[in-house]
Amino acid sequence: MDSVTMVGVGPCIPSAFLEGNNRSDTSFGTDLQLNLKNYMDWLDEKPNESVIYIAFGSYVEIPNQLMEDIAQGLLKSGRPFLWVVWKGKNGGKSEENLRCKEELEKQGKIVNWCSQVEVLHHSSLGCS
Repeated sequence: MDSVTMVGVGPCIPSAFLEGNNRSDTSFGTDLQLNLKNYMDWLDEKPNESVIYIAFGSYVEIPNQLMEDIAQGLLKSGRPFLWVVWKGKNGGKSEENLRCKEELEKQGKIVNWCSQVEVLHHSSLGCS
């Protein structure tokens, strides 16, 4: 790997977010799965700075025991959460196997994908 040349590609987020323009303008089209927008409606219902956001990216597959540990931690926090769980290489839903799935769904929201730019900008994120 000594001879690898790195080339920056970017910006990785829309310039509207960098330049202080209207951050609610999502016309840049980064939300590839518009039918999954109900997570934004869910966030809109939550108080400011109350939601925990968990996302490990689309290249990370979390082992079952670690998924259980994260789930238990979220439940013990008592806070609403948005947890992005990637489907995995085989398209399976690893959250389906969680022993406490029903409890999790009462406290938070589990999705397979979301627009991270929009979610991170939302006023409900954060714990104060």
